[in-house]
This record gives sequence, C-alpha cells and structure tokens, in this order.
Amino acid sequence: MSTTFDNGFETFGATFKKAVLRMGARRVLAYVDVAVKRRTKAGDFLPGSSPSAGGYSEKPFARPAGGLKKKTLDALDDTDRGSSFFTRQGALWVVVEGGYKDLRQIEGKQNAHVDLLYSGALLDATRDNVRTGAATLEMEYGYLDGKSPADAARVAYWHQEAGAGKGKTKRVFIGLTPAEEKHLLGMLNEEARKALLGG
Repeated sequence: MSTTFDNGFETFGATFKKAVLRMGARRVLAYVDVAVKRRTKAGDFLPGSSPSAGGYSEKPFARPAGGLKKKTLDALDDTDRGSSFFTRQGALWVVVEGGYKDLRQIEGKQNAHVDLLYSGALLDATRDNVRTGAATLEMEYGYLDGKSPADAARVAYWHQEAGAGKGKTKRVFIGLTPAEEKHLLGMLNEEARKALLGG
C-alpha cells in the first residue's frame, strides 16, 4: 500500500519535471515522510478513517499473557484493572478491564490519542521510490513490496485499509491532507519559477 504522486506532464510540462528534478524528488518525498509521521504521531488521520480512529478502546478484552512485561501482569493482577486465568490448554491469559487505553497507561505509554507508535517500527517501515521516464515522473511513498518489512506492511494494511481489531477501525494515515498538498505544490511551484528564470 502506498501513495503515488504521478504526473504525465500534461499540465505542468517539462518545466514541472525540471523543477522536481532540480529540487530533488528525495526532498519532495522527505517532506511527505515528515508530514505523514508528524500528523500520525499527533493522532490526526485522513478522510476515510473510522469515527473512533483517534481514541484507544476502553472496552474490556482478553489476550494471552505472553509478551506482556511482568510489571504489567502484576499491575493487572494486583488491582481491579484486570485479572488472569488459564485456558483449558493451560495457557495464561489476562483480561484488561479498561481496554487497550488502560493497558497503554499501565505500560507507561501515552493514551490520549492513537499515534501508531507502540514500538515505532510501523512508521519506521515506510519507504519511497522514484521512477522517471521520457515523459513521466513517479514518486511512490508508503509500504512498498520488497522494500518495507512484511510485518509492518501487514499491520499498516489493517489500519489503512481493512480496519484493525474486532471493530475494524480504519486509520488512514498514508497520504496528504489538502493543506499538506498545497504546501508541497507551493514548494514545487517555487522551484518551477526558478527553473523558468534560469536560476
């Protein structure tokens, strides 16, 4: 899954291509990367996201105890925030009464808004690619096949497209807001102006 910024130069012609190449497609993609990560860390998601996208669930849930730190398990067992039980197969599970929001608080992570930063690996896995042809320039950003780690790409797919968790909550974060697009076009227009003036 990725966002492609493609222009066949029908509108901007060779001047646009020259401006982008002059500015450096990498600089354009660096702006996109910063915009996406800054917005996502702030819990701001794009249109198409579920109404509940910005908040962590407060619904009780059960999960395997494996993977949780001892401190987290102790906090759940020693308070009314949770309980533990063994399955018929003998596996230890925990119930988190305050939902994922409370689990994040117990683990010392911010829980005021969803930021997709549990470990940082998800946002660190974005990649970009630039392809140029005689009459085309294509810049691609997101989770790219063969470039992004498969685990992160799968988690991103759940958030971005399929919906995460039992509630299938969509959090669309790859792409640009209209304000970000306007800023990016302003950067490109300035480079195009310089290219036209021969600067």
